[in-house]
Amino acid sequence: MVSKEGKIRIREKNDNLNQEERSVQKEILESFPVNVISPTGTRCNNRCIFCTDRSPETSSHYSDLPFERWVKLSEPLEYATSLGLYGWGEPLFNPDYEKMFDYVVENFEGIEINITTNGILMNGKWTEKFSSYDRLSINVSLNAANAGTYKLLSGNDQFDRIIENIRRIKDLGGKKGKGSPEIVLSFVAIKENIVELPDFVRLAANLGVQKVVVQDLIILHQGLRRHSLTPYADFAKSIFLVALDLAKEEGILLIPFVPVYFLPTDSEAFVENGKLERKSSAGFCHEPWTYLRISSEGEIKPCCFSDETMGNLYEQKLAEIWNGKKYRYLRKYVNSQELPEDCKRCPKKVGVTL
Repeated sequence: MVSKEGKIRIREKNDNLNQEERSVQKEILESFPVNVISPTGTRCNNRCIFCTDRSPETSSHYSDLPFERWVKLSEPLEYATSLGLYGWGEPLFNPDYEKMFDYVVENFEGIEINITTNGILMNGKWTEKFSSYDRLSINVSLNAANAGTYKLLSGNDQFDRIIENIRRIKDLGGKKGKGSPEIVLSFVAIKENIVELPDFVRLAANLGVQKVVVQDLIILHQGLRRHSLTPYADFAKSIFLVALDLAKEEGILLIPFVPVYFLPTDSEAFVENGKLERKSSAGFCHEPWTYLRISSEGEIKPCCFSDETMGNLYEQKLAEIWNGKKYRYLRKYVNSQELPEDCKRCPKKVGVTL
């Protein structure tokens, strides 16, 4: 049996090797992915207007991933340094989520756990559990600066409850003298909420949150185009720049994650020293060397912008998928002039990068 210290060394060795291999863009790797997104299920207790249809008529389309099936997908965690433990939905809504979290804590010593949640169910029990782990980041998908807009976007009147939950976990972490868990607020920018982005930054400052992520709307189906900011690019950019200046004043890191409407498509953007900067060249992508996204069905996706299935962990070993033809092809061409089709749609390659 490998000791906890031995498991940590395995991940550290894999991380170092992975850095070496991606620096020279090797196609066949000895290292394994360092960043893994592991599924928890697809059910949610919100009905956000910018998400997939979650009306009562579609409830049968969504389900929790049972712990017993989730464990069968855990092979990549032996090597990963960072784990996203969430699904396409609300992870805390899954009654087996506590078993998953505890299993990771007990079996993968020192791994960084990242959770994306709407925060509604982050009650006292979870506050205690989350505050007991030293390497935890919680992304709270809030998307609004006040209760009225939150209800409009989510279909739920839970804004004040979420704010209370955030304050509780921040207070407990402070009392323990720890920087963990880190709380991040995320904001899916659409035409219904963009004017609130500066107030959202002020809210983060009031809560003692030091990182805000702004996400562009992903067009999951054609009906979502009515919420897109693309027709209002100049206005959206002006609001973002106001929020960026405010974030700098408050000491908050404001991260634009693929806001394709902020800049022309022939440039990319990043925040440096509190300013939005531009570069003319397309962004270097390292995800085919570092990243693994697993669906509840066991399917492996190479990134959040690709629908290509690289293999299935219920049916194949990790090594077979990781160095299979599809991953080797992606590593060969992702940073070339001959971009794979999915890469041509990725803002990191053709528009905006972090």
